[in-house]
Amino acid sequence: FTGLRDGEKLYEEVLNEEETSKPTFHPKIKIAQVRAYDYADANLRIDALVRACAVEGDMQIVKRMKEIVPEFKSQHSKYEVLDE
Repeated sequence: FTGLRDGEKLYEEVLNEEETSKPTFHPKIKIAQVRAYDYADANLRIDALVRACAVEGDMQIVKRMKEIVPEFKSQHSKYEVLDE
């Protein structure tokens, strides 16, 4: 173990604001309670995204991606306008 390197985080947030975790028998182990997903809908959206990559511009593709993952917010890029 060499410690953290520049830019590395000791703690990584893996749940979004709407998701929580519940304790287990071990104090350092938790079970994530994530939102329910409609996998058929998710597959349709991802298939549409893949097809769009061949014919749409980058702005429309990123917009589709943000519809799939609404928690994602662009930082310091031209795609920030899609977050408004």
